[in-house]
Amino acid sequence: MAYYEGSMSSGAGGLKAILDEYLPDNQYWHIEDANAGDNIGVYHCDDSARNSDFIVVVKDNQADYANIEIWEAWDSENHQGVGCGLTNAGGNLLYVRKSSSYLLRVRDHHFVFINKNLAYGYYIGLPRRINDTQNIPIVIVNSGSAATDNPLGTGINNNIANYYVAWRFLDIDNAIVRILRPALNTSDSSEGSGYVPSFNCKSVDGKVRMIEYPVMNHTTRAYLGELEGVCIIGKADPGYSLANEQTVDVSGTIWKCWRGGTNSYGFVLELA
Repeated sequence: MAYYEGSMSSGAGGLKAILDEYLPDNQYWHIEDANAGDNIGVYHCDDSARNSDFIVVVKDNQADYANIEIWEAWDSENHQGVGCGLTNAGGNLLYVRKSSSYLLRVRDHHFVFINKNLAYGYYIGLPRRINDTQNIPIVIVNSGSAATDNPLGTGINNNIANYYVAWRFLDIDNAIVRILRPALNTSDSSEGSGYVPSFNCKSVDGKVRMIEYPVMNHTTRAYLGELEGVCIIGKADPGYSLANEQTVDVSGTIWKCWRGGTNSYGFVLELA
């Protein structure tokens, strides 16, 4: 487990350069295809003992954003995805917005990228699964290149107003893309058909509690697991939760909050 932060280029190749440098530091991540095309990164998360086997493609040949894809496998000769793939949400591409300052946390089966300028968070890879036999990589990203809200703080699954946030997962075993949603949420009429989390993490004794946020299959309502080391506070009032860039020590572990976008919806990341 590791995290890295610093300055980055928001131009073409800026995100790929960071992922190329740091993802392979983890034993379960490697570059699958170094010749996939201009500023295209192809990364394989491969841990057969834990049934973690999927490809992340980062298409980063433009300024300000990169496009994300998930594939079952990869053909390095023809430089293309093989098997089932997750390439869009409701017909819109999957986006990570770039800026000049970042934080990247890498764990064995997923990574979290934070655009620190916007306070946007992106989760790519496996959740902490209830059933480890299920190979179900998820993406929590934007579905618009200039989206105005924070994917990890919002939980809206449709292109409502200007939010453009996509929560999806690739059910590799059944070769199908499914909608992911927060398993704890509030539904607000102002959010249309979205599902916006709200977690007041300050308890009656004045202390802060963190939970790894539960997620579920939107269609079946089946509880899939948790976002590892991520607590979504969503629309919770800062007075009852945390403010942007506030850091707290919870039982000896450091967590930091980011609130970004039009509504300043937030999440808290375990920094380890």
